[in-house]
Amino acid sequence: MLQLRPGQRGQLPAGHRAARPQRGHHPGPGREGQVRGHRLRLLRPEPGHCHPGLRDPRQLGHVRVAVVEGDHLPARQALQEDPPGQDRHAGRVIVSAQSPLFWHQGLFLTPQHFQLSDWHQQFKFNTMSRFALRHFRGVGAIEMRQDALAARKVEITRLEAVFPDVGYVSFPGNAVLGARSLDDAGLESGKAVTVYLGVRKLAPEGPNVAIQPELSVTGQPRATFVTKADPDTQPDLHAGGPASQVKTMRFALSIFFEGETANLGDYLLMPVARVTREAETITFDETFIPPSLTIGASPALEKLVKDVTDLVASRARSLEDYKMRGELTSKEFDPGYMVFLMALMTLNRYVPLLTHYVESLNVHPWDVYGTFRQFLGELSTFADDFGATGERYDGEKLVPPYDHDGLTGCFTAARDLIERMIEGIGTSIELLTAFQKKESYFVAELPERVFTPTNRFWLVVRTEERPEAVPQLVLSTVKLCATPLMATLLVKAVPGVPLTYSKNPPAGLPKRSGTHYFLMDTGTALWPDVVRNRSLAMFWDNPPEDLSVHLAVLRGK
Repeated sequence: MLQLRPGQRGQLPAGHRAARPQRGHHPGPGREGQVRGHRLRLLRPEPGHCHPGLRDPRQLGHVRVAVVEGDHLPARQALQEDPPGQDRHAGRVIVSAQSPLFWHQGLFLTPQHFQLSDWHQQFKFNTMSRFALRHFRGVGAIEMRQDALAARKVEITRLEAVFPDVGYVSFPGNAVLGARSLDDAGLESGKAVTVYLGVRKLAPEGPNVAIQPELSVTGQPRATFVTKADPDTQPDLHAGGPASQVKTMRFALSIFFEGETANLGDYLLMPVARVTREAETITFDETFIPPSLTIGASPALEKLVKDVTDLVASRARSLEDYKMRGELTSKEFDPGYMVFLMALMTLNRYVPLLTHYVESLNVHPWDVYGTFRQFLGELSTFADDFGATGERYDGEKLVPPYDHDGLTGCFTAARDLIERMIEGIGTSIELLTAFQKKESYFVAELPERVFTPTNRFWLVVRTEERPEAVPQLVLSTVKLCATPLMATLLVKAVPGVPLTYSKNPPAGLPKRSGTHYFLMDTGTALWPDVVRNRSLAMFWDNPPEDLSVHLAVLRGK
């Protein structure tokens, strides 16, 4: 770089020729042959002009740079040495990273020009993401070694994340990151510790790059970036010219633990995991959700959204018998079923949208949580203890506001309330399952949860053949028992589980032509075998060709 010493104003060293003014360019008087340009230097923010904690990258737009005209000798000398007892930064002309650089002919380039240009582009992106992209920060993908915990270490093998203001970080990629011993975490048995990922905030005075023999990081990085002392060789990608020596920077990432955050004011921190300990066993908390860019970025969040989607879709299928089919007559329609139809309409409205989310997974948690809150607002139609905003009438909030740094809490609360509402939404159906043909009889498998003392078990028979004769035919022909006992029951020609015919469907089940309902007697001596085997078999000698049989389990009070 060509520099002028005091006393050389307007002079050029031997061997250098003055630049010829271009056509159409008229230098000011007395400036012919002078080297003109800018000297830039990052300065400490002055009180009253920017936040005193300028290491906070949210103040990136207020990084200050002193600009000194190349022919302003006193100001240039003031940057080189400071009079004793004086503030070296007093009286400077300040430029902000918010402001674009003025590129012009004859500009004397220094590294600060390119540095400020880079951070101005970052400032523009930060501004766009702040106003146009909601909560555009967090984990995009992360993989951590489970077996490293056995060695009492936390090790991240793959990471994609966006830190506020400094931007996109990837490992391996544009960052370096080492493992961290859990001995520093103070993890006690029965306790949990949150694991943070940190990068040092930009220092307005610099330096922000540590030059090292190798690209690695240990302990607390003292700079935002690291680079190698020896440059790399970069080929000419466009014109095929000679290769050049270049140095690239890597973000210096480090792992921190929950108890250390109070002393890490100079770092941007992002919670990425939670470690739990039971006795000598250390595991990752599978329910922890870090700040995420998409629902697919966190396995815990992905599972939660999929579970809610499956629950809503399953309950919608169980209510499909309440659809307004064409053959339904006004005589058959029960106004009491309108609540079931409304519930089905609500569920069917959200099943496609939630399914769309889990098929893509490239959806921001903010959008999904908004859908959850809207869904709960509609479900509140069927609730008597909270309103559309998820708030009880005494002011208690059952659905918290969206918290990007606390996704575990807000999503768990919304999921729990959705599950509670789905369980009791306009129906008391605990289970509705079809009997499947197996050899000479029909079989239904039952989950253990349905065998509670208050639940009622109904046999639902549907056929259009001789509907008036079906009730008596079922009572005289059908045999029910535990599946392993069916062969013995048929050989001994003994009756199975007793049935009671009901002319009207029980509350919670639809009224349909050709459908008949029979209540099972769970007090029979055969019922404990059904509970033990969690399987029920039905035998019907010479059944109708269009026969459809279901088992409905209704919750009792």
